[in-house]
Amino acid sequence: MTAITFPITFKVLACEEVAAPVTLIDWTIDSLATEEVLVRVSHASINASDPIIQKRNIFRLTPPYVLGYDLSGTVVAEGQANPNDDIEVGSFVFGAVGISGGCFGEYVKVKRTSVALRPDNATVSDAQAAAYGVAYLCAYSSLMIVDDISKRAGQWAYVVGGGGGVGHFAVQLCKAYGLKVVASASKPEALELLKSLGVDAVVDYSTQDVVAEVFAATNGKGADFVYNSTCVDATFKQSALVVASGGSWVRLGAWMLSAPGLVDEITEIVKKRGAEAKSPSVAGFEPSAGLKTVIRLHKEGNIVPHISKIVPFEAAAVQEALDNFGKANAGKVVVKIM
Repeated sequence: MTAITFPITFKVLACEEVAAPVTLIDWTIDSLATEEVLVRVSHASINASDPIIQKRNIFRLTPPYVLGYDLSGTVVAEGQANPNDDIEVGSFVFGAVGISGGCFGEYVKVKRTSVALRPDNATVSDAQAAAYGVAYLCAYSSLMIVDDISKRAGQWAYVVGGGGGVGHFAVQLCKAYGLKVVASASKPEALELLKSLGVDAVVDYSTQDVVAEVFAATNGKGADFVYNSTCVDATFKQSALVVASGGSWVRLGAWMLSAPGLVDEITEIVKKRGAEAKSPSVAGFEPSAGLKTVIRLHKEGNIVPHISKIVPFEAAAVQEALDNFGKANAGKVVVKIM
């Protein structure tokens, strides 16, 4: 492999202004910090946060800024070698980056604790490896750190938006740890995905009474663990109404994106149900810890990313995917960078 010389200039898809379409521009990385590696990106996936950051710049990034928060690719340079891990130049890695993004580019610098070696290139494609990052880590941190579903074997879980990127990983985690699962979706592809994942009760929220269906599936008890993976305010109250006494209600994302007063309303509903509403905060969480679990779960056959579409590394194609995110896809949408 040819040695990388810094500074390095390459192509990225960037937001040159807030809410402007992505455009192909040159980007330069001058150097790496000691704890960073430079990855030549193979694939990156689109998450629900990408169109939000493009349109609203919720992280207050300085334009131009580059979207893309998870990746697969090859390490081409290290800030400093670390004998305590297996990552080195030439390693094929997958994982997620911080709030600065950057994966919609030919190269990205990332903390070595934010990536891991691909589980098995014989069964995990480059595209699938990129799909794990943010979506799986969101599901893992919510289900295993904020709550701990490993202690809930035999109990009922209700996953709202189970056919989405985060949701389909949450469903698989629940099944892997022995929970019975109710999951909701509305798009035909998402409903079929849930059936293929072995969900015990699939609810079409566009045509069915979700609250009634969850209580029917759980023999009137409600779900011991409710995970709302949608980031949609309208679904929060509905899902809070079905949590069982002694159970937990956890949502994806930060309350900062929700309507004023909603957190208090939901907390009160859950409390009246005799349950607990838990915060999704995972301060100090190292992505590599979650990535190592997906390696194990993948090898056991319990976690497989579903990719509904792969789009090329072109401004028009990626912008169309951002504009249409969540409207037609199930599972993950991936961008092929190289």
